[in-house]
Amino acid sequence: FKLEAFIDDEWHVLDEQTTIGAKRILRLPTTTSKQIRFSVTAAKACPCISEIGVFNAPKLLIQPVIKRNEQGIVTIESAEAEDEVYFTTDGTRPSINSRKYREPFASTEKVTVKALVIDPLSMDESSVNTQKFDVAPLKWTIHHMEQADALKLIDGDINTAVNIKDGYLKIDLGEVLPITGFTYLPDQSRWGGNYIFGYAFYISKDGKNRGTLVSEDEFSNIENSPIKREKTFTEKRGRFITLVPTSIVRGRDAFSVAEFTVKTN
Repeated sequence: FKLEAFIDDEWHVLDEQTTIGAKRILRLPTTTSKQIRFSVTAAKACPCISEIGVFNAPKLLIQPVIKRNEQGIVTIESAEAEDEVYFTTDGTRPSINSRKYREPFASTEKVTVKALVIDPLSMDESSVNTQKFDVAPLKWTIHHMEQADALKLIDGDINTAVNIKDGYLKIDLGEVLPITGFTYLPDQSRWGGNYIFGYAFYISKDGKNRGTLVSEDEFSNIENSPIKREKTFTEKRGRFITLVPTSIVRGRDAFSVAEFTVKTN
């Protein structure tokens, strides 16, 4: 079906959707019009409509989504196109007086991005979303992996993941860094698995061997809660890092990684 509104002497499409079940509710952009038109564009039988309603519902102000890809490009997305997004990169709380988000921007160094949504009509605000990014992985080389798969680990998209069968994840960071931890996000798909439970994490300056064992622990309850996990340890300078799973849940021959980052001083 298609839903249209008569605006400035023309019909404008507000939405085109399908239905399944007894009721369909659409959230639409705020629209001023005296006429709407509902058109059935395809049906398996004669359409039967009991009721159509139009509502001036209060707006749901959902905090914006902040992402940064492997090139250090930051994007901020709001749920409603008509809402305005304001953000800061200095750690302060954003407001109507902060920088207005208009397009993606580059930020390859460590940065804290805070953003909120403001309804330009009511001036109501959403809650603030805060994302802390470390050094962007511009110089990283992920060993024993095709480029397309390697990008899935560092592209900032939680919906892309790779299953690694080599038994370890080794990364050349491209430079010596003061490393203080790492974050691990397993496969986020509905039927995902191969989650790392126990692990050993090594740091090396030359990459000729695994180097120094700096952290050996587990991701508790990851089978029931496969969310992003963060581990920290005493600073160790190095260029090569190796993550070795010592136990895997819901899988045996591979382990999954959706996103992986390192933390630095």
